[in-house]
Amino acid sequence: MKRLNLFHFAVIYVTAICSITSIPRYLILKGNSPHSLDLVLYSLFTTLLFITIIFMVETAYCKYIVPTICNFIDVLQDQRSKRINKIQGNTKRNGRLSMKLFHKTIDDNKEKTDNSILYSHEEEVRLDRERIKKEKDDTIKEVMSYFEATFKDILTSNEMSVMKENIMALNNKTEIKTAVSRRLNGVTSKDLYHLARNIGKRLGCSNMQIAHFIKKSFQLMLEDTEILTISSKLTCNEGRFTIKIIPIGTPLIAQSLPFSRD
Repeated sequence: MKRLNLFHFAVIYVTAICSITSIPRYLILKGNSPHSLDLVLYSLFTTLLFITIIFMVETAYCKYIVPTICNFIDVLQDQRSKRINKIQGNTKRNGRLSMKLFHKTIDDNKEKTDNSILYSHEEEVRLDRERIKKEKDDTIKEVMSYFEATFKDILTSNEMSVMKENIMALNNKTEIKTAVSRRLNGVTSKDLYHLARNIGKRLGCSNMQIAHFIKKSFQLMLEDTEILTISSKLTCNEGRFTIKIIPIGTPLIAQSLPFSRD
């Protein structure tokens, strides 16, 4: 409203100035004096004409031009608001999708990492088991070959077979059978002690387990010796013997006894 009042004042002011400045030209053309009545009438007519034109323009401006411009601006603002809301909605939706995708990627990577670690651990355990099994198998073969080469000329085939079963039983911590029920010519108790220790320690057995193994296998030859006594004399180097103690970590080399079966 203030804008319109100022506009009216400016229009009236300009109209008055234009009217006044046009009077001299009019009078000169008419050849009249400045004090003529025509001067006043002309000024009033000109002023009223300009005011009428201004009010017509103002009416058209207020009723048609301004509402049209306002409606156009409202339409533009509505379209802009819709675009902004759509962009914000898309941004939020894309943000939620991005976060879901981000978390899913993290979960997938974590699952892959866990599976990889689990597979790596299982593979490591499997390789360790295979390595341990191979070492045990190699040790069994070594002690079997050692025993067979040492007693091949003394024991019968049946006695040799039972002794090999007893060696496996010692390794598996199962029952030991009597293998040799006779006295062996030239074989001393120290030979049996050393033989049992060379085999048993490589199989990871205790002194008592080794003593039980050798006493049960050669029951007649060691019938007068207690298991506890045998366990304490497995490394005894006193007296007569042929089979020597072979330290752990040293390959088992067969020591053939210079005796034959009866």
